Amino acid sequence: MKMKDLYKMNSATGTTRKAAFLAACLFLCCAMTAMAQNIYYVKPLNEASKGNGSSWQDATTLYEALRQAEAGDEIRLMGYEKVDSREKVYVVPSEEGFAVRQGVKIYGGFSGTPGTETTETPDNRARRGDRFEFHYISVVVADRDKDDKYFPAGPSLIFPTGDPDDLRADNAPHVFTLATDGTEATMIDGLTIAAAHNTDANRYGPGGAVTISGNGTYHIRHCFFLYNYAPTGGAIYVHDGAGSDASTIESCYLMNNAAGTRSSQQNDGGGIYLAGRGMVVNTVVANNENGGILMSPKARVVQSTVTRNTAAAVELELTAPAGGSIQVYNTVIWGNSALYETEANKPGMSHCAYPEADKGAADGNIYAGAKNFDLDDYPPLFDNPAPKMGFNQDFNWLAEPYPSRNYSIHDGSVLIDQGDATANLPEAARALVAQDVAGTARPLGRTNDIGAYEHRSVEAGHIRYVKAGATGDGTSWTH
Repeated sequence: MKMKDLYKMNSATGTTRKAAFLAACLFLCCAMTAMAQNIYYVKPLNEASKGNGSSWQDATTLYEALRQAEAGDEIRLMGYEKVDSREKVYVVPSEEGFAVRQGVKIYGGFSGTPGTETTETPDNRARRGDRFEFHYISVVVADRDKDDKYFPAGPSLIFPTGDPDDLRADNAPHVFTLATDGTEATMIDGLTIAAAHNTDANRYGPGGAVTISGNGTYHIRHCFFLYNYAPTGGAIYVHDGAGSDASTIESCYLMNNAAGTRSSQQNDGGGIYLAGRGMVVNTVVANNENGGILMSPKARVVQSTVTRNTAAAVELELTAPAGGSIQVYNTVIWGNSALYETEANKPGMSHCAYPEADKGAADGNIYAGAKNFDLDDYPPLFDNPAPKMGFNQDFNWLAEPYPSRNYSIHDGSVLIDQGDATANLPEAARALVAQDVAGTARPLGRTNDIGAYEHRSVEAGHIRYVKAGATGDGTSWTH
């Protein structure tokens, strides 16, 4: 072998070893970055210590935790068994609200008990019933002066009045603004989010309680939204171009939110405005003013219940795309002012139930009678629906933390076994619909039921435990 050939071989071997070493270093750095997750423990300002957030004993404030948190970090919020004081809520620090960086995950519903840091996790938080109903309630509000009149309440207290002495004049336009650019999903999970009041979209941008920008993935899970207002997207607004097909609004309840102008009867997304991408799944959208859901043709609604909203229930913001694409799957749309405003804005539907459907149609959609308990007219047989459309003035948030109005279904409901099979739903939805909004396995029959709730019949010989005002599934005294 010639000397120059030996030199080339050694040189190549050295280069290979050097490249392998550098690759190994890069892998270790990435692995350490993935594992380097901080958890911040947070209490309301009046209870928070001046700690660094490393434990419940050394809890910090939500503002400080968000100021420090980076992609991959978690923020855990203490909650209360009963929110009977305005001091037990998290309040936005300024009119800008709380800014959430890309990849940060916020969880509510923790007891805040020192010593439970490793035993109480996002996966085992105590619940009262449905998946958005937590035993320890974490409430985040835009009411900076903490002077809103929550009960009795009505639309007049939600829509702008123009009066500088309006009790909501001090409220921030947004509670959370989420950034999603990047590979790590941004998440809010287990919160009650209330009292956003955006009266000037030109100044503050569109949307109310939660606004989402960036083309990454977001998840809004197990949250209860109420008393939020914006010109468009009262509770949730996803900007045009924002989000991804994997983004979700999952197992939430949106009630008593509003958008647009009082009594306009135009769908401005009183509950949700999905101008970008994302999927509403296992969610109840009820009693919102000026629309339930307004969505882009790229968004999806799956296994949800949209009911008792004024204006149109679910419709496209743009003319429906050619080709007959489907946007709404296995969803019950019942008791709203209208299904959609014009035929051009009608979303594509598959295996949905609504009173406007043709009886015996071949498109998989079914007729659901307009009267809940009319056994002669294909009734939905909801357990305890709201009696009328629009803002539910009977709800007293300070007395009952979650709605008593319940859209689970009884034996004989037209919705039972009428949904499409999970395998035919959008791919991103398939794992999520394995449980309904109450945590019940799906399907229990031959195929999925339509709506956010899977029917659970009481079998012969089984017992259901009942208490006045209870919200569980009746399988025990505690549930």
